[in-house]
Amino acid sequence: MDSTAKSALHSTAAVIVKEERSATLFQPNKRTNTGLIFYPGGKVEYQAYAPLMQDFAKKGIYCVLVKMPLNLAVFDVNAADSYIQTTKNISNWYIGGHSLGGAMAAKYADQHPKNLKGLLLLGAYSTQDLTDTNLSCLAIYGSHDHIMNHGHWHKYRHDLPENTVVKIIKGGNHSQFGSYGLQNKDGLQNKDGKATISPAKQQHETVEEAIKLMHIAN
Repeated sequence: MDSTAKSALHSTAAVIVKEERSATLFQPNKRTNTGLIFYPGGKVEYQAYAPLMQDFAKKGIYCVLVKMPLNLAVFDVNAADSYIQTTKNISNWYIGGHSLGGAMAAKYADQHPKNLKGLLLLGAYSTQDLTDTNLSCLAIYGSHDHIMNHGHWHKYRHDLPENTVVKIIKGGNHSQFGSYGLQNKDGLQNKDGKATISPAKQQHETVEEAIKLMHIAN
């Protein structure tokens, strides 16, 4: 993660940040009943998504940024369970994720649709058939995303709920949903397209679209 992500791990007047063994929590400094559990992208340091979670929390959304074994969500698809079961003040849960994390969030949603209100996919697609669920779904990717398999995106698009909203962020790319740069520590995303907007703008647009899905007053 970069310096922007590190700065976003500090509490502010609007957001209380708490690091736990298996997640970092972003608690709005006001009452809320809406929560987002977020699965990080594959091989990406999970706290690289702290700026995005801060933006969500500032809008009144309680965020659980999950720490995955070996930074791979595939090893703990059901990580959301413990937070949904124990966070009593949140009644409206959404799950989301970036890239591989999004695919695993979709897998969790397929297996536990009654636990959730909706699904947020960032630079990701679902290989699970979610058409028979009542989940709200928002899929976002950048116009300069050279990492997501667009062929697979179109192949599996029909597996998303009929009411799915698709948003393409003009000038955005794959990596800027997090704050880790074009090349993460394993060099897996150094072929991403060059964004023509800032990470902050891409993340802001993401949050603005998501709060519409979550029916949060803007």
